[in-house]
Amino acid sequence: IERPALVTVLPHQQKGKTVVLDLGANVDCDSTMLVQFAVMGAVLAEEVVGIANPRVALLNIGEEEMKGLGSIRDAAAVLKTLPSLNYIG
Repeated sequence: IERPALVTVLPHQQKGKTVVLDLGANVDCDSTMLVQFAVMGAVLAEEVVGIANPRVALLNIGEEEMKGLGSIRDAAAVLKTLPSLNYIG
């Protein structure tokens, strides 16, 4: 892990909880760091919060894969290839 990420657990409107990482402490993250944050968040959600097979997503400026920073697009491409994560986009 290259850099830690701030994390919070938010109540979910429907049921359960939502784990959110990288809450602004890191201003410049490359794709490797974003992938590491996703893995850390998934482990925390499963092992600490108790969410079975947590869904992992990247927050971006649009739904289309071609939008957003290159680091986010690159991280998305890597996350799609990780069978251990339930990546939803």
